[in-house]
Amino acid sequence: MTRPLRSHARIDMAAPNRNDTPSTPKERSCRDLNAAEQLVLFMTRRWVGAVTAPEGSRERHDSLMAWSRAFCHAGGPAAARSWDCFLSLVAHNAPDGLTTGCRKCGRPSADERRLLAALAAYQYGDLHTGRALIRHWLQDAQARLAEHHLILFAGRLVDASFRLRPPADTDRVPDRTKDSYGQSLEGHVMPAHATLH
Repeated sequence: MTRPLRSHARIDMAAPNRNDTPSTPKERSCRDLNAAEQLVLFMTRRWVGAVTAPEGSRERHDSLMAWSRAFCHAGGPAAARSWDCFLSLVAHNAPDGLTTGCRKCGRPSADERRLLAALAAYQYGDLHTGRALIRHWLQDAQARLAEHHLILFAGRLVDASFRLRPPADTDRVPDRTKDSYGQSLEGHVMPAHATLH
């Protein structure tokens, strides 16, 4: 018998602090992301919702339905499998886990921006940058396995005509710090099993 992912994964959901302002105005809001980036962010947050919600709950059901519908347009079951495997590897093995915003958050968290930057790097063939971004969470064999799934996912998105913006310099993706998510979470619905910084 396998234990559910939510008992193993360290997935934190929090809103970025006002002090965690990216250096470029384009990344300040989810509305400023292109369609592919919004889709990836949406699917990532729905994945977190599905793995952190109690079994049989409406939230889990809604998250899984949204996940399935989104992947009907973006690469199908193979893309869903690749993104699920990549996110599972990060959530299970990253020393500090994975921090995402809730569905109502208006800005991507530092980890979400790092996910988008890594995915964009692989879509545009910048393996060096992609590997450096993955190594923020994973090392050695885990990083190579995660890279494999990320490359498959990036390819499926391109096949479905979902292209992220070309990667710019990676120093725009901030390092995650414990105090970067200290803002009040007023107005955010948080699953019972989520951990907050």
